[in-house]
Amino acid sequence: MNKNYRQWNLEHYVWDDFEHLESLWNNQTGIHTVRFPDEESDIDFLYKDATIMEEIKVQPIFFTAALNRKPGMQGPFFTGNGLAKRAEIPLLAFADASLDEDPTLSLSWYRGANKSRFNRHLVQVIEFLCHRLEREPLFIGGSGGGFTALAALQD
Repeated sequence: MNKNYRQWNLEHYVWDDFEHLESLWNNQTGIHTVRFPDEESDIDFLYKDATIMEEIKVQPIFFTAALNRKPGMQGPFFTGNGLAKRAEIPLLAFADASLDEDPTLSLSWYRGANKSRFNRHLVQVIEFLCHRLEREPLFIGGSGGGFTALAALQD
């Protein structure tokens, strides 16, 4: 794996499985890694609440587009941070696990490993987070991130 969580200067939480996340997640700002027992790729997401927007009814969910990848760049890669900060909205951004597993990729459409259930797990995590936050999901993504936003609607 080619990941550097410290680059984000946020607390990093590791959840042993989905049930662990489900039982203990309490809207903590930071990077969260959810592991899955079926040898699937981990799901990394970045969450920052915007306390100024207590009455917000939607949760923007950002998916990363193609990267302009330079040698030595390490994931996880998240998008939406600048927009969320400027608009003072909560940020929920998901990293594309395949980009961390293969440093030669710049785009992989959030597909995960071969025969992957990554997208099913991704949707499971999104549904849980939106339910817990009591917000409707608003999917945002360009390029491969747009593909993932549309695919998430199907699952």
